[in-house]
Amino acid sequence: MHKIIVAGAGKIGSLISTLFLDSGDYQVTLLDTNFDGHDVRRLQESAILRKVVVDVSDEKSLDAFVRDNPHDAIVSSLPFYCNPAVAQCAKKFNLHYFDLTEDTEVTAAIKKIAEGANTAFVPQCGLAPGF
Repeated sequence: MHKIIVAGAGKIGSLISTLFLDSGDYQVTLLDTNFDGHDVRRLQESAILRKVVVDVSDEKSLDAFVRDNPHDAIVSSLPFYCNPAVAQCAKKFNLHYFDLTEDTEVTAAIKKIAEGANTAFVPQCGLAPGF
């Protein structure tokens, strides 16, 4: 079973988590600073879903969590301006990286971060028609 982090527990992050969980092939760790939103409240913690409070905008907190909790990949469903820090963490800990950004400057930054990485970096998965 693949272990994946979904960063951001809003409408999109909750949906992404649901899709991974429904496949039966993934253990999902959903990261955010709170889980009060309507969509995320419907997701019940289980053996294959953990909701963990981590401030992903705090580089040290994100790095500490990822270092202490190995995963295979991270999907950012965060605002576009958060993605470079998440990508840096993914590269540092050899995680595959995916995001939904439409921002071309952030995409360029992600491409630069990904140079020399041993894992996949796939920005702009959310653009129509999507990945």
